[in-house]
Amino acid sequence: TNQDGATNGITAPSVKSQIDLLREIYESYQIDPASMSYVEMHGTGTKLGDPIELEALATVFGEKREHKQYCAIGSVKSNIGHTSAAAGLAGVHKVLLQMQHKNLVPTLHFEQPNPHFDFEASPFYVNTKLRDWKRASGRPYRAAVSSFGMSGTNAHVVIEEYIVSKQATSPTGAPTPSLFVLSAKSEPQLQSYAHEMLLWIQAHVEQALSDIAYTCQVGRLAMEYRLAIVADTREVLLQRLEAFVDAHPSTGVYTGQVRRRQPSDPTSPSDDGAVLFE
Repeated sequence: TNQDGATNGITAPSVKSQIDLLREIYESYQIDPASMSYVEMHGTGTKLGDPIELEALATVFGEKREHKQYCAIGSVKSNIGHTSAAAGLAGVHKVLLQMQHKNLVPTLHFEQPNPHFDFEASPFYVNTKLRDWKRASGRPYRAAVSSFGMSGTNAHVVIEEYIVSKQATSPTGAPTPSLFVLSAKSEPQLQSYAHEMLLWIQAHVEQALSDIAYTCQVGRLAMEYRLAIVADTREVLLQRLEAFVDAHPSTGVYTGQVRRRQPSDPTSPSDDGAVLFE
């Protein structure tokens, strides 16, 4: 982020400040603008703001690549209007959804290009129809989101698609036991969580058991009522989860309750430290 500083007015953007911000981001993080295939513009539709935003992007992108109209641009404001303080967040949501569905959605109501910017001589084109988002040479999707405050705050973020790495397998290929843990604040909640986990594992067969076990162990808060299941295959895990949900005894299923110590009343006398003097 940066700030426009002194301009012709509090709402007047600064092309120099936007260029400085873009150069700093792409040079500092060694991001090749040629690897970008979509930019979610601030794009308020104003006669002054839009050409300045485009000029700044075209200046920085054009410094690294001379190809024309290779990068799509759009603005979610054409769909839902200006969301003020949430404008940048709306743009991020749009980019993430496009990555998830591998599509570029159209920018609505675009008919005539702004006469103050030459699209044909720039790296950009306005995406006006639903199209497949094609990866460049097998690389992950890269997109950027710009968001500018009325008082001169400039923000620009680059988002890269996460590519799931190939799952590691044991050298022998033999299944190895993993520990799956769940916890809740009450027994009914624990049973409900176990049922949700059962359904999720059934629906996500692509997920490795070792990854599920790891997330259960390090990505969840340990609460009072606890469940631990030892399983070496998906089938065994599902069977033991189902047994717990149905309240049927099963091997490899362990439950317990860890009572948390309540803090003592600071107004009442306490002998907690007496042992130190005995």
